[in-house]
Amino acid sequence: MPVLYKSRDGNEYKIIPAPFCTVSKEYIRKNSSKSISASTEKANGPIIGSTFSITLTGTLTSHMGSPLVGVTGEDDRTFYSDNGYPSNSDTSSGGDGTGSWDFGSPPNPGTDESDNEHFKSILQKQLALRELFSNDGGKMTISTPTYKPFVCYPRVTSIDFEDSGVGDRGWNRTVDYTIQLETDRITGLPGPDGKIDEDWDKDDFKVTVGSTEYDRVYLDDVSEDWSIEFNESPSKPSDDGDDTTIGDMWTFRITHNVSATGKTAYEDSGLVREAWENAKIWTTSRLKGPTGYDTSVASNYDATDTSVVGIDSYSAYDHVRTESVDEIGGSHSITESWLLSKNPYLEDFTVSTRYDAESGVTTASIDGSVAGLETRDSDKMDDEYDIDNTTDITASKYNNAKTRFDQLTATSNLIIKNRVANILETTVSSLELVSMGSTRNKGAGTISYNFEFNDEKDDCEIFTACDSAVQDKIKKSSVQVNFTQAADVFAAITVLGRGGSSASNYKGTGTPIGPVLQDMGTTSLQKVSASVEVTMECDASSIFIATGDTLLVAQCVQSWILANVKPDTSTYKVFIESDTENWAPKTGKYSRNVTFAYGYCP
Repeated sequence: MPVLYKSRDGNEYKIIPAPFCTVSKEYIRKNSSKSISASTEKANGPIIGSTFSITLTGTLTSHMGSPLVGVTGEDDRTFYSDNGYPSNSDTSSGGDGTGSWDFGSPPNPGTDESDNEHFKSILQKQLALRELFSNDGGKMTISTPTYKPFVCYPRVTSIDFEDSGVGDRGWNRTVDYTIQLETDRITGLPGPDGKIDEDWDKDDFKVTVGSTEYDRVYLDDVSEDWSIEFNESPSKPSDDGDDTTIGDMWTFRITHNVSATGKTAYEDSGLVREAWENAKIWTTSRLKGPTGYDTSVASNYDATDTSVVGIDSYSAYDHVRTESVDEIGGSHSITESWLLSKNPYLEDFTVSTRYDAESGVTTASIDGSVAGLETRDSDKMDDEYDIDNTTDITASKYNNAKTRFDQLTATSNLIIKNRVANILETTVSSLELVSMGSTRNKGAGTISYNFEFNDEKDDCEIFTACDSAVQDKIKKSSVQVNFTQAADVFAAITVLGRGGSSASNYKGTGTPIGPVLQDMGTTSLQKVSASVEVTMECDASSIFIATGDTLLVAQCVQSWILANVKPDTSTYKVFIESDTENWAPKTGKYSRNVTFAYGYCP
């Protein structure tokens, strides 16, 4: 059974005497830390690869066979490449290069020259064998008398030489050797149907990446896992006082780890793929997005459909992928993650309040932030993933953040104002916007904001007698009532000579000083005045008070003054001393100032 191996120079050389050859096959299974022999019980997990282990056990002789030494000089070594076998009397099979050594009639074993020359020949043949197997992927052919030759392109594991000489002469005549090889494929082996076909195992370990199929992807180990954990950042805080939407707050981080260690692949043309390239083909084939795999090529795990944490109603955002390559170690790994959320944004806010005892006004400040989440085309999560292809981004982080911020601040449904009202346990209509501001970062996709409101709900309650629609138009109100009571009326007459130093006024001497005071026998006029100021939505189109909604508010204020400030006409004689109105259309401020004079009449 001749054994040939292709050298670096491109020629195939015979090893004579032909070594004994044993072949064993081991299967590699996913999630298994070791190879599984074909003869042992199967382990859990699918087969991801196999390895043929080849052992060549032979003997080198100093005076016969191939390698050949001493053809052109004592350091010359080569291999026999012609048909048949070299002749025992061929001086090219050993010697010192002079052609004077005839191995057909070996010298007497006791001569020093003979022992030295045999020893040199053995050493040279060892070097020749090491040089022949110094490169991986050389074509090795094992011929058989009846079958098609076995052919493979192995990786060299080891070469060992043992002392197996004749008597006490050691390496002087022969030396045994063992060569360990491994390969992933041997052509010429019978297929499942018993026929010899080089491509019978073509579909073994086939991997599909997108629309591309790769045959014979040789792997040594693979690993894949998913993990789901709570994310600290909330998605959507509750906008309701009773927290009915509390479930929208939770977000989750899902992580997908996939790694593989490949094996270098060789064929007749030479290197097919490096080990890390085989590993990359497999890891790339596992990238199918967070909603699971095509069951025809991979597992049917769906990260967003699990009964453990109940996140089937969530969507995936902010896809991040990292890649690691170890060319020397032949490994390739990918880690990717998504943020699972019910909304395409993360949001949080804080409300602080401050009460002013002097003015009776409660000020509420809300500071919040919105962080948008990037949305990508889920069909482009596999091998077609291209981070630079912005067309795959269906919504950027900033766009999602801005959409949410616009919802929060929309005039028709000011969610921010509702949040403050819920925390203060007050009505939305009682809050007046004092100031607002926002900071936007397009790169990070974030928007932070600050709104400040005054809560004067108690003042607004004085208009409860007015129509509720009119009350809703009043954002803020201020009311002040002043009373001027009846006072004595007297005359102060200045008299010359009624004076003295200011110090003498405090001596208690009883000396008349100052003006003469005369009681007029009557009292001053009683008065009551009301100053009312209300703030409405600005309305630049309403320049005059007696138009539009402002007229309704003005009538409400007037009705309140007449009903609550004007003295009772059945008891008093009442007169309007003054009545003024002020209207600022741009700020929406309206004020009414009325003074009533009253008294008893006989």
